[in-house]
Amino acid sequence: FGDASSSAGFAKYLLNMDFTKGQERQADEEGLRRLQAAHVNNQGFKSFFERMGKHEGSSVFLSDHPSNQERIEMVEKFKNENTQPIMTQEEWGVLNNYCGEK
Repeated sequence: FGDASSSAGFAKYLLNMDFTKGQERQADEEGLRRLQAAHVNNQGFKSFFERMGKHEGSSVFLSDHPSNQERIEMVEKFKNENTQPIMTQEEWGVLNNYCGEK
């Protein structure tokens, strides 16, 4: 936020945060609710935030998003039941090749 010693810069950062942490948490929960209703496995959500957690800095306090750990724990509230694949193996292979994942 510019000059770290500037309280005005810090205040500007806080005032310009687009969404509150509570709103971001609500959005995550709604996304997980929709995955559950569509019978889509939510472990990709969890896995993503586990990977992100390895790079999480100490700025969680200043973040307008829930912590990666909080998001990982949130998945537990939305159990997978009767999940269905959303892609065929062929489609998944195309996506993996496109994204460069081997």
